[in-house]
Amino acid sequence: MSTAVVVGGGPWGRVAAWRLARAGSEVTLLAGARTPAGAVAAGMLGPRSEADERDPALHPLLAAAFAGWPRLAAEVAADAGLDPGLRICGCLH
Repeated sequence: MSTAVVVGGGPWGRVAAWRLARAGSEVTLLAGARTPAGAVAAGMLGPRSEADERDPALHPLLAAAFAGWPRLAAEVAADAGLDPGLRICGCLH
């Protein structure tokens, strides 16, 4: 069994730790006492509104990442037995 240490208890650190554990690794998650930076956006996913118009090469990557969220939410729901609350409801431009 492999071991891993994930530094950061925000959304991305937690997902990384979960994925590693799911793949069979023994994981230690190190999180600080402060609120994770991911809490600031309140879970907003805005690939179109957060895209930098000066870097159009980034747009397909943002769109692909956004498209993967429903699958990730379904996996979280299956593993945790809880609805993670993903709601795709549109975006104002």
